[in-house]
Amino acid sequence: MKQNTLTKFLAAAVVLLLFVLFTVCLTGVDVRPVGPENSYVGFASLNDWVFKHIGTSEIWDKITDVIALLAMALAAAFAGTGLWQWIKGKSLKAVDPCLIVLGIFYIMMVAFYVAFEFIVINYRPVLVDGALEASYPSSHTFVALFIFFSGLPVVNRLVKKQTWRMWINLLLIVLSVVMIVGRVLSGMHWTTDVLGAFLLALGMALLYDAFVLWWRTE
Repeated sequence: MKQNTLTKFLAAAVVLLLFVLFTVCLTGVDVRPVGPENSYVGFASLNDWVFKHIGTSEIWDKITDVIALLAMALAAAFAGTGLWQWIKGKSLKAVDPCLIVLGIFYIMMVAFYVAFEFIVINYRPVLVDGALEASYPSSHTFVALFIFFSGLPVVNRLVKKQTWRMWINLLLIVLSVVMIVGRVLSGMHWTTDVLGAFLLALGMALLYDAFVLWWRTE
């Protein structure tokens, strides 16, 4: 395994380990009943302070919903590109490895999404239809950020024109930042929900990039 590939795997491992440690800390550090219906929240002082100073925003909730839909559209575009390469080349070998690996990681993304619907770390800072709902990590943030972050190397590989690559990458970065900030401002999640989603998405995106590089150099 080449040094560059090993470095990427190590970087992914470090970020994913940070996510695990952060998640564990949420279950034991400053856990107090500051949520609705006296639900317990980790890092309560930080989360409660931010929520009380920001509150909720329906506008930001809608904006982040739109960004999540854009992320899903991008994922569908990548899937469509892979399918077209398969049909055109009449073989799975004709599909770019970055798209094959991306499909596998999308399955992993869905698995994480479903798992955290049942593994409750924190509940939302607001009731949804009058009931408590799992909040960690922010699913909107996780899905959108992973699609955008993993999309950067895909765009760099598939888009030939440098100017197009630059503008698409810039758009993905801007959308990622707006999603992170907007999801906190929406008040639908605690700050730590968004931070946890960021760490998980970044770690998975780095791992994806490492696997693609390893595949291409083998």
